[in-house]
Amino acid sequence: MYGNNKFKWLSGDEFKSIGICSTSGLALSDSDSNDATAVLNTGLMVDAVLSTKVLSIVNGKATGFITQKVSLNGIESLQGFRDFTIGKLDLPIKKGAPVTIHVPDPGTYAEYEGLGASSIGNFVITATDTGSLQTNTARGTALSVKKGGWYIAQPGDMCIAHLETASITPVTSGNRRICVKFVSPYQIPSA
Repeated sequence: MYGNNKFKWLSGDEFKSIGICSTSGLALSDSDSNDATAVLNTGLMVDAVLSTKVLSIVNGKATGFITQKVSLNGIESLQGFRDFTIGKLDLPIKKGAPVTIHVPDPGTYAEYEGLGASSIGNFVITATDTGSLQTNTARGTALSVKKGGWYIAQPGDMCIAHLETASITPVTSGNRRICVKFVSPYQIPSA
């Protein structure tokens, strides 16, 4: 299994990759792009400017998901260094270091978990924001991302996945866990 408590890849180990991208301009939180306490988790949907290979969190579209956690200073503790030396996965890299972006193939699946409003680091938007996901949101609903979190695609957004279910038992009680099926991206027509 590939992922963490808030993200689980369900479709094998075959990925397309757009290669190594810079995390230097990536915002770590809503309040401060150099937030010392924020960590972007594996699985966060991001956009990549392909010509410069620089990552960003852009509303309404995404290229793929990050394959490692990103924090301001990377591994800082002795335990983190020990975990690194024995090959433990999913340790944070330092903001500015390169990270690989996986581009999901159409027809592949992943689970995401989150709760609350649109904010960097929340994987599932469930608050009263436009496009928030509820447990009764219909299967096949077109989805896009806002600040890296899944929500119902709005006119002008790029749909990158369809909802399979929004009622999976969450790892963390009170959260919403969803399963998405990736599609070939298409733009939602403006009204």
